[in-house]
Amino acid sequence: EFRRVLFRSQRELVTARHIFFHICRNHYQISWREMADILNRDHSTAINGEKQFGIYLSLGYRHESNLYFAVLAHLNGEAVILEE
Repeated sequence: EFRRVLFRSQRELVTARHIFFHICRNHYQISWREMADILNRDHSTAINGEKQFGIYLSLGYRHESNLYFAVLAHLNGEAVILEE
């Protein structure tokens, strides 16, 4: 299954989804409905996921922050090196 190839755990999948919602909303101004539709979720899932990820960033969660900045760098065409 596709999810098992990309993500080692359900938590990784959820974190990726939260990063997606945060970047879509804060960098591309995509509507909650559009984001939710892309991932086949309800718009309230998008709202709550983005809010949760904002909390992770404000509290300085290292792993989540590193992933977020790596995704932003990749979107900007920069080389990405992830710290484990």
